[in-house]
Amino acid sequence: MQAQGGRQPSPFTPGFNQTPALLVGRDEILDAGDEALATAAEDGRTPAPLLIVGARGVGKTVLLAEVASRAGQRYGWPRLHVEMSPGTPFTPTMLTACDEVGTQLEASPRRQRMRRSETVVRAQIAGVGGEMHFTPVPSATPDASGALRRSLRALMGSAVDAGAGVVVTLDEMQCAQRGELADLVAILQEGTGSGWPLLMLGAGLADMRRPDRSVSYLERADWYEIGALGPADTAEALQVPATRAGRPFDADALEYLVTRTGGYPFAIQVFGHHAWRASSGQARITLEAARSGGAMAYRRLEQGLYPNRWQQCSPKEREYLTAAALLAQEGAITGRGVADRLGLRPQQVSYLRDALIKNGTLLALDNELRFAVPGMAEWIREHHAAPLLPGERHGTGVGVPPVQSARRRADRRQRPEAQRPLGPRGGRSGPGLGK
Repeated sequence: MQAQGGRQPSPFTPGFNQTPALLVGRDEILDAGDEALATAAEDGRTPAPLLIVGARGVGKTVLLAEVASRAGQRYGWPRLHVEMSPGTPFTPTMLTACDEVGTQLEASPRRQRMRRSETVVRAQIAGVGGEMHFTPVPSATPDASGALRRSLRALMGSAVDAGAGVVVTLDEMQCAQRGELADLVAILQEGTGSGWPLLMLGAGLADMRRPDRSVSYLERADWYEIGALGPADTAEALQVPATRAGRPFDADALEYLVTRTGGYPFAIQVFGHHAWRASSGQARITLEAARSGGAMAYRRLEQGLYPNRWQQCSPKEREYLTAAALLAQEGAITGRGVADRLGLRPQQVSYLRDALIKNGTLLALDNELRFAVPGMAEWIREHHAAPLLPGERHGTGVGVPPVQSARRRADRRQRPEAQRPLGPRGGRSGPGLGK
């Protein structure tokens, strides 16, 4: 499709929570969502929750929306969505959402006009009969948990009356208070015994799996961890939308962007979009256009995503990231290598490593670390790495407070030569990404 004035709409969607033109590399989760929906809508059983964890920008929110969309298209089920925020109870938002979704179901033309004042609601869903008991329970204490229990029971009653069900999607689950989350899943667990026509989907950072945050019922959920796409999926996510829109990538341009994006789904959309814009008026996206678009994409990230991630880190976490960024230009990043740069033992900084992995800033791949967002290591080197300290040889003590550098020098003098860290194997990298 071509817009007025000859401008062709970009087939890439670089905004937040924008569904890409082609969703690749997530078939396992989508298949699990399809199976869970069929279990609820056709078998008359409440399936286990489906929970997705991963770094920011890898497409968790998009997957929630996709499964909910399929529920609407195939079964006419509405979506009840709640996005959680740090330090803010989510129950009031969920109560409001229950009322809104209940109103939609009440207006459904398929709704059976039945009294739900006490007893039993019977429903026939896809040929499977079932009974659900909804008995109003008076509450002397109008607590939030009790209100949510009553609201969800009423919602499920409306769903059964309408011959439908509800998809509950919870985003940013790592922000939820454990006690409040435990109240919600306890209610859902009660509903499982009654065969509620409900599918719960949740998403969050890996931090939501911490023992002090998780709740026992969710241990039995279906968990999926997602990250960067592989090279083949990355190439498909770039080439197929561009080809369908009438402007395919040249082979070298595609290879360039596969490397530069590192398979990070958000970066794929940002870099693809700017490569498309840079090739406006051309029949194909050339390597020159991909490089030009890549420079524009990098500027977008360094104005928004990189500084935002940096500000969310503590001062100690920033020191760790700076050491990791400096190490990245020499080769692989390892926990021991970062500790050596900081002049500390790995055990002394392992908590920082774990925190940065849990909040999605770093990724752990076998025994190596990698920045989740392509290009962030270079941005840190450009904007936050301190200059060489007097008396320090190149590659040691860079970006580290003087006290830690002094400690590192003393520690180095005490160690045998064979145990001392090697110096850098290469110089400063250029302005490209994916190093």
